[in-house]
Amino acid sequence: MPVLLDTDVAIELLRGSPSALARVAGCGEPIFVSPITAAELYFGAFNSSRPEENAGRVEKFLAEFPEAGLTADAARTFGELKAKLRRRSVQVAPMDLLIAAIALRHGCTLATGNVRHFRNVQDLRVENWIR
Repeated sequence: MPVLLDTDVAIELLRGSPSALARVAGCGEPIFVSPITAAELYFGAFNSSRPEENAGRVEKFLAEFPEAGLTADAARTFGELKAKLRRRSVQVAPMDLLIAAIALRHGCTLATGNVRHFRNVQDLRVENWIR
């Protein structure tokens, strides 16, 4: 099953984390990055003390993985999820919910270290790639 990287895993990969790099190397499945994760990585780069250097690192990183896009179907899934969660008085950060919707619509397992952020998203397959 394909894998979608959450932003925290992408950051660990950018930092050269041996455990995260080992997970990617041993995955054996296609690995994708969402435009939401790309946006969060670019924010981190441009909010740093070396914005151009870090943005270059982000560009190089993103070139290694195909994009799982925010399609109209994923947008619909986001809306459905948000409405269901709101009716249950459950809050999930909007960026996390967008990433979850993209994973669901593209049939991906979500690789994250923030498993608890996604525990309320029904039918989402989540793996902890950091701990």
